[in-house]
Amino acid sequence: MILNKVARCYGKQIGFFSNGRIQITKQNQSLYLVGTKRFFTTQQQPPQTPKQEEPNSKQKNTEDKKTEENEKENEDEEKPQEEEPKKSKYSLPPAVTAVTSTFFLGVIVASTFGYITYNFKKDISEEERYRLNSIESAVYEKIAEPFREFFDNIFENLRTKYEFFDMLFGPGKIHKIIPPPLPGGKKYTLVIDIDALTEITKTSKYPTLYKRAGLDFFLENLRKDYEIYLYFNANIPQNKIEQLNFKIDTNGKYFTGLLYPETGLKERNQFTKKLEMLDRDPSKVIFIDAASPYQHPNVINIGKFKSNSKDRLLVELLPILENFTKKNIEDVRPEIAQFQDIQNKSLSKMLEDYTSTKGINHRQKK
Repeated sequence: MILNKVARCYGKQIGFFSNGRIQITKQNQSLYLVGTKRFFTTQQQPPQTPKQEEPNSKQKNTEDKKTEENEKENEDEEKPQEEEPKKSKYSLPPAVTAVTSTFFLGVIVASTFGYITYNFKKDISEEERYRLNSIESAVYEKIAEPFREFFDNIFENLRTKYEFFDMLFGPGKIHKIIPPPLPGGKKYTLVIDIDALTEITKTSKYPTLYKRAGLDFFLENLRKDYEIYLYFNANIPQNKIEQLNFKIDTNGKYFTGLLYPETGLKERNQFTKKLEMLDRDPSKVIFIDAASPYQHPNVINIGKFKSNSKDRLLVELLPILENFTKKNIEDVRPEIAQFQDIQNKSLSKMLEDYTSTKGINHRQKK
């Protein structure tokens, strides 16, 4: 009875020893009963830390990911503070940047204004033009039309000088440079460069003109079946053209008209292949040129005339051109191709071979 009460009061474990001593243990205290005496002793035991529950693998993974993300965010926040931004080697001064931006802004504004002005009432008919109000009419006549004409002239000049303009923007608008053919008029058209017919000296105040051998005979016989145009190149001053034309065609009976460099018939000193500007059948057009030989299906190159030479190319060419009209050749280009190989054979020899092959009789100068 006594031991049970002691056990309930002082401890949970009761130990009996051989010497009659009883030990009752309660947490950090021990009670010894020896006879009727009680002794209490205290034993220091290391504090027990509560066991932490080990997290499972899923919790570990999520916690590891969160810590990694936090570390990355901390690194990203620390980087811009630690590293100073490096200055670019090619940075421009503020003044230069301001001028450049102002320039490009001005280009954009000017281009937009020019585009709107160029296309203002561009393709309206005469009837629509008369219906414009006073303000629209003033803008059309005083701003839009002069601007279009100025821009088109510049663009056409660039197109004439540089081939890549045609490659970039396509062929330009074809304009007619001679009047349309008359009903029942001459079928064949002959355009002759003045350098192929004459030599003009500039040693004195008044230019001296030397005619190629047989020139008058040549023109007199061809004017019946050909409309003949004389082309003046850019080397001849504008104020001398009428004077030179009078020396060649005193009575005004040889040439149907005169052509100038502004017409665009020659590009880079070569007759253009845009024969639409002549408003004639391309198969009935013949160019007689004096420039360096070049490939063109309508060109007969007789070379530049020199006053000290005594060639008879005009007299030799005359019967061939007359044969075109007599035989009513439908397309002169295949015929012209037979005496264009100037590099391998002289023109005079090719003309002779052609006349003998075709059975053409030589004309004698009257």
